[in-house]
Order: sequence, then C-alpha cells, then structure tokens
Amino acid sequence: ERIGYIYNRDEMYGRAVITNMQEPLDYKLDFVKTFGVCEGAILKCSMQEGETKLKVNSQQLVISNDYYDATEEDKEIIPFLGSCCGKSCIPKLLKWENTSKGSSINGMMCLISTSYIKCASGGVITIKEPNCKIKKN
Repeated sequence: ERIGYIYNRDEMYGRAVITNMQEPLDYKLDFVKTFGVCEGAILKCSMQEGETKLKVNSQQLVISNDYYDATEEDKEIIPFLGSCCGKSCIPKLLKWENTSKGSSINGMMCLISTSYIKCASGGVITIKEPNCKIKKN
C-alpha cells in the first residue's frame, strides 16, 4: 500500500488516500503546503495571547480524520481568554479569506490551513493547527 494525494483544480487542498499501486512513484508527495481544516482546529488571534478552537456547524456530511471538514460558513469559536481593546473578547467574525478555490461542500468553499478571518474588533484570526493532518503509523 502507498499513500497518495488527491488534488482539486487549484492543487491547494490535499487529501491523503491509501492506494494499492504496484508501479513505483516517480515524484514526491511531500510538496503539499496546505491541509484541509476540521472541527477542533486551533485558532490564534493577532490581538490575543491565547488560542481557541473552531466549531463546525455548516455541514455534517464530510469527515476527515474523524472530524467534520470546515467551510467558509463556520464562524463559531469559543471566545479567547483575556481582553481585546480593553473589553472581554467577544468575537465578531467577518468573512473567511484565502479559502480553497476548488473544494466545496454544498456550495460552501472549504477552509484550508492558510485561511484567515478578520474580527470586527480589529484582530486577524489565523489557523495554527488545522486538525486535519494525516497521522502516520
């Protein structure tokens, strides 16, 4: 068995699959730079020191590594601990940027590990750990 990757049109959103290929691979598969994002992804805000996790509410159809895949409609997070602009953190998330250009679920673009979202309070929230990397045996 070998592990390979399936790519969409923009070659940004990779998914590992196990295949039974008999012929040798003549190219490397380690050039994947981005991964899909799943429920429980760890997020970091530019205006906070702590981290929080992403909750997936947009779909319950597609699962990777036992977690639902996140889409551009997933904007529910646990508020960061600490203050933001002198007040308690109350995230007011705007629109996810840099989403996948080709992978979607029910018309919603999938998040990738380089996606980010701005908060109306002024911070930028990035994905620190996508929670979708394939575990090696």
